Amino acid sequence: MTGYDNILNLLILYDTARGFLPLREAPDVIHHGILSFSGATGTRRVEYLAHDGAGRFTAVPARGARPARPVTCQVATETLALFRQDPGPLKMAALGPGEPALEEAAERLSLTLIIPVADEYALHGLIGIGDKLFGDIYTDTELSLMHEIASLLAAALYRQIRPTAERLAPGTGASLDAMRREHPPLARIAGRSSAIRVIMEEILTLADFDLPVLITGETGTGKELVARALHEIGPRAAGPFEAVNCAAIPRELVSSHLFGHEKGAFTGAIAEAKGAFERAGEGTLFLDEIGDMPMEVQASLLRVLQERRFSRVGGERSMPARARILSATNQNLEEAVAAGTFRADLFYRIQMYSLRLPPLRERREDIPLLVEHILGDVRRVRGSAPRAGVAFLDALAGQRLRGNVRELEGLVLSAIVRAVGGDTLEAAHLMPELSRPGTSGQIATAATAGTSQAGETPPPGVIPYEEMEREYVRSVLRVTEGNKKQAAALMGIPRTTLNDRMKKLGLDATS
Repeated sequence: MTGYDNILNLLILYDTARGFLPLREAPDVIHHGILSFSGATGTRRVEYLAHDGAGRFTAVPARGARPARPVTCQVATETLALFRQDPGPLKMAALGPGEPALEEAAERLSLTLIIPVADEYALHGLIGIGDKLFGDIYTDTELSLMHEIASLLAAALYRQIRPTAERLAPGTGASLDAMRREHPPLARIAGRSSAIRVIMEEILTLADFDLPVLITGETGTGKELVARALHEIGPRAAGPFEAVNCAAIPRELVSSHLFGHEKGAFTGAIAEAKGAFERAGEGTLFLDEIGDMPMEVQASLLRVLQERRFSRVGGERSMPARARILSATNQNLEEAVAAGTFRADLFYRIQMYSLRLPPLRERREDIPLLVEHILGDVRRVRGSAPRAGVAFLDALAGQRLRGNVRELEGLVLSAIVRAVGGDTLEAAHLMPELSRPGTSGQIATAATAGTSQAGETPPPGVIPYEEMEREYVRSVLRVTEGNKKQAAALMGIPRTTLNDRMKKLGLDATS
């Protein structure tokens, strides 16, 4: 397969995945799947045969289209097992003479290939493919592309037609509680808004599929929490979760941090070191702030993702890259691609699925629960914490909170310090510039994405994001009296990540 073919297939898969995301009805999902197969394969005919769970398949209408004739067939248990074990494209001849009903259905519908639409939970149905419009046979590349599209279709259908008992009614507190009880990692995602329910359902849908996922959202929306939930709920939970903040690593050390290095590979490499890919093993590698990755490292990362192998800096031994890749950014990568600062081929490789986290201003009803969640963390670490008064919550609800949950944490922890042992947080315990009406914009970011660009001067009256983050970290350290282990626990991040942030912000435990 040429490099051009590879990029073209990535574009097709990207468009297919993006098209599934907003769909909420099974007929729409099936229709989009049929259109994706038609556009990707150049076939004369595509049909979807739905499975009833007992070996019976029926050609069903997609949105706005119907099969030429109503067709139903029953297949044997052995064939069902084949569909589950080998979900790739199968020629009708490979099924043998034991399936006359399926053969007759395929003949009536003019189908030459059958592609199971299956995941580990269910065989949802079959995609039937007819002859090519041009050419004689489907190439291995085309067959592989069909397999990938079928996997995306299975993921989308799982969200729509999994058994009713497994689905949770939207918009009810009981449903969210049930989701959190069944999947404890979701308990860290606080809130009861409809936006939170959508996020949690997306996590449950994506967790079991090894597709690369790009998590987008403004700074402080909880991208790493979502990445950890995807890891801990999915089949790779027993493996490591390796997080790399691409923005916090010096440019010249990014390759070494990702791929490791051999002794003597560069000045200061006094011993061999494992990189993030090696440490992640068969677990999950989370590339946070991937939009800040240098272009030369982007090329190396793309090569690794394509070949699934890497070598340490200064080394020749090739090692397998087995980890699932999750990425996050607060930037608009489509604009970065257009501007030439982010590689288009890497963008399509990491964004097979995209999960957007809404800013806090789009779910203000969650603020009281988030505050209680923060205070609960303080109680677990410190043994006690004041309660949030009504006036305090009202004052918080009136803020812009451009730093989202992270800024909210900083404001609550700062208020605890100002409460000096009191048992109730009041509006007066907020930072002085926030307690006055009409000044909520004082703590804001210099850009919509939640971070100011290097070298830019923030507008008058706007505090740079780094200063806001510095105050947040200081507040946590004050609450924990300089104990970095407790501070990292309160922030919900590894201690190493806290150390990196403090170094970047020029802080120490006594700041």
